Amino acid sequence: MKEFFKKLKDEIIPGFITRLKEDRKFLFTVLGIAAAVIIAIVVIIVVCVKGSEIKPDPGITVDSTQVTFAPNATPTPSPSPEPGSEPTATPTPSPSPTPTPDLHIGEVRSELDGGWIKEEIANKRPFCAMLNNIIYANPQSGVGDAKILYEALV
Repeated sequence: MKEFFKKLKDEIIPGFITRLKEDRKFLFTVLGIAAAVIIAIVVIIVVCVKGSEIKPDPGITVDSTQVTFAPNATPTPSPSPEPGSEPTATPTPSPSPTPTPDLHIGEVRSELDGGWIKEEIANKRPFCAMLNNIIYANPQSGVGDAKILYEALV
């Protein structure tokens, strides 16, 4: 192992640097490869960061009503209980839940992609088609309407 590092230090690295200084084509090739690697790393990082963001469901609406409380200027004194009297419980009104309207009446979740679809087509099988991808078969219309699209490179 020591021989490899000695050869690397004494022959390979100095030879590489000398070739970079003397051969312009080799220099531009190395710079091009380095630039491609850096761009690939940046693209991978951007895709990973964008993919990890949580996207809100567009079917859910949030009521953005803001409630503010005004502080009392003077606190109201509570009556002190008399000795020997038992405390009585005062009933507190419980808030009644407000019903939320069902926005997807007559729809169910698709097992294929999780989107909302009509109930009558929920149990039908998905349609599959294979299209040729050679230059003479292009342009293809309607491919953008597919829920899921697989591309097989041959």
